[in-house]
Amino acid sequence: MGLLEVELKEIRRDIKHFRAGKLTEEKVHTLIAMYSQTEKRMRLYLQIMGIAAKNGKKHLNTMMKSNLIGNGIMIDLSPEEIEEEKILCPLKDKYMTRSECLDYSGSAEHMDSCQGCEEGIANKRLLIGDTPVFTA
Repeated sequence: MGLLEVELKEIRRDIKHFRAGKLTEEKVHTLIAMYSQTEKRMRLYLQIMGIAAKNGKKHLNTMMKSNLIGNGIMIDLSPEEIEEEKILCPLKDKYMTRSECLDYSGSAEHMDSCQGCEEGIANKRLLIGDTPVFTA
């Protein structure tokens, strides 16, 4: 589920709670201010992605290197959900789950081609940590 969907579900939940009298007016004003800031950042992110789509991956990579945007998780996921999160495989140019990436990059036939992949390296750290890998 994307960040926009999560935010919309939270807003709808809070509206129901307010109507049911479970939220005070002060709490509602605080939530409105927080959602407003989130909305501004989502708009900026969508503009950046539009620019990247129009101008190609080179500009997107430049924005990521400048730390304006990241190439990681935007929503905190539980450990169970992390393995099923979809990431873009730069080698195959398609989306796969993190666990599929780990299996694919760990197979003997793909190990060399996946060795320098930044997404794969970050994925391995996330799923198995900095545990040393033993080879025979």
